[in-house]
Amino acid sequence: MSSQSNVNTKYPSLDLSYDLVKGVLDKQSQQVDAIDNKAATLFSIGTALFGFGLGIPLGIAGISFGTLIHLPLAWLVGMSYVFIAVLAIRVLRVREYEALDNPKIIREEYWTMPISQFKTEMLLHLEESYKVNMEQIAVKAREVRFLVPAVALEALFLVLFLGLAL
Repeated sequence: MSSQSNVNTKYPSLDLSYDLVKGVLDKQSQQVDAIDNKAATLFSIGTALFGFGLGIPLGIAGISFGTLIHLPLAWLVGMSYVFIAVLAIRVLRVREYEALDNPKIIREEYWTMPISQFKTEMLLHLEESYKVNMEQIAVKAREVRFLVPAVALEALFLVLFLGLAL
């Protein structure tokens, strides 16, 4: 009986466990990309609303920013945009994530290791990496959740501002 088949019969769940989790870091990378895409889209919408909010009143003759009701609403539109920009930058900032992508380390540390020990070590590393990465992904997801109501508030302030200005 070969050593590989001996490993398979001694630890049959090891192969299954390894096969199930070896792609988990790739899935986390996809989650990060999806969150970043949402943040970029919401930031773009906020920027378009802000530009629209300034462009319409400035482009239409006869609208004065001098009335008392317009100034606080214009300030609210501006501050909501600043909040959106700061939050989007926080979400989109570069973070370090755990990965298994250094071939030199894998070769130097795991090359001569028996397959069962290698898979066990990789499972332990994947478990720790997954945990560390999920903490960072949770922070990104929590921050992007604030962008949706912030963009909605900016739109509301803009509608009020334009409704009173026109």
